[in-house]
Amino acid sequence: MWSYYKVTDPMSGGGKPLALFRVEGVIVERYEGLGRWVEPSGAGRVLMDVSGMGEGWSGYVEVKPEKLDMVKLQLYPDDLSDD
Repeated sequence: MWSYYKVTDPMSGGGKPLALFRVEGVIVERYEGLGRWVEPSGAGRVLMDVSGMGEGWSGYVEVKPEKLDMVKLQLYPDDLSDD
């Protein structure tokens, strides 16, 4: 089952998300808009951060599946995909 994380800037109060990732085991994908999920470069770093072992852990916030559409819309306001 996928777990979802948005990346925010903790120094700016965690406002607008900068990216959206989903993680299942050791598989990491980043949302690219229009329903597209791609394997990012640096996927291992994302795994370390979301587990709390990396340096950027404070910028990751878990997102409940029912809130995904809201985060996608914040990232890509023109994205009208049904994903």
